[in-house]
Amino acid sequence: MKAQPNTQRTFAVITGAAGGLGRVYSRELARRGYGIVAIDSAATELKELGKQLEAEFAVPFHYYKADLRLEDEIRRVAQQINEHFAVEILVNNVGTGGTRAFEQAEMDYMLDIIRLNVMPVTILTRALLPNLMQRPRAYVLNVGSLSAFTPNGYKTVYPASKSFVHFLSRGLYFELRQTPVHVAVVHPGPMPTNPEIRSRIRKQGRLARWALSDPEKTVRVSLNKMFRGKSLIFIDWPNRINWMLARIAPESVLARFMTRVVRRELEKE
Repeated sequence: MKAQPNTQRTFAVITGAAGGLGRVYSRELARRGYGIVAIDSAATELKELGKQLEAEFAVPFHYYKADLRLEDEIRRVAQQINEHFAVEILVNNVGTGGTRAFEQAEMDYMLDIIRLNVMPVTILTRALLPNLMQRPRAYVLNVGSLSAFTPNGYKTVYPASKSFVHFLSRGLYFELRQTPVHVAVVHPGPMPTNPEIRSRIRKQGRLARWALSDPEKTVRVSLNKMFRGKSLIFIDWPNRINWMLARIAPESVLARFMTRVVRRELEKE
C-alpha cells in the first residue's frame, strides 16, 4: 500500500502482523492509540486487519506486503517506512520454527528459520534506529522464546536462532540505555496460535501445556512491562520458572530431557 508522509502521529511497526501474535500486537497497539504499520507476506489478511482496526479504533493503518526472508525486501520496506512515518515502536515479531530430525530436514526449511528469525530483527532495527532516535522516547520489542535458553534436539536451528535474538536484544539494551531508545525482549512459552502449533504442543504432553503462554496476555504484559522500562520480560511464573531452571540445571541434563519431550512430536505422527 502506498503511504503518504505522516509526521503528525507516531506509529508502531509490527512484523509478522497478519496472524498469530503479530496480529494481537497490532490490535493492542491500535487500541492504545498508535497508528499501525504492519508487515507480512499475506496481503489479504493485512487488508482485513486494517479494515477492522480502522473501524474499531479510528487509527491510521498502513501495510507492506513483503517476504522478510529476503534481505532486499527488508531493506525496501525499511526505506519506505523511514520516508513516510515517525516510528515510536518497533515490534520484531516475525519468525518460524518446527520439529524435524536435523539429518532429514531440507536445507530450505533450515534456512527459512535462520532468515526469518535472524535477518529481519537485525536489519529492521538497524535501519529504523535513526527514525526511533528522533522520538523523545521510543521502543524496540523483540519476540524471543524460552527455547533460547536450552539446546534442543529435533529443533536445533530454532533455539539457536532465538538465542541470537536474546543476545542481540540484551546487547542493544546496554548499548542504547543512555539514548531515547529502550530495547526489550520477551520470552514466551509455546503459544497455540495455529493448528500446527496446537498439534505439536499436544504431542509433547503435560510439560508443554504447563508452559503455555496465552497470546493476548503475552502481548498485554510484554507491552506494559516494556513501557515501565523492563528489558528482559517473562509473562508469568511458569514462564519465569522455566527460565530459572534453564539457568541453574546442568545443560546436558536439561537438553537430554527436552530432546526426549520434543521427539514425541515425531514419534506420534
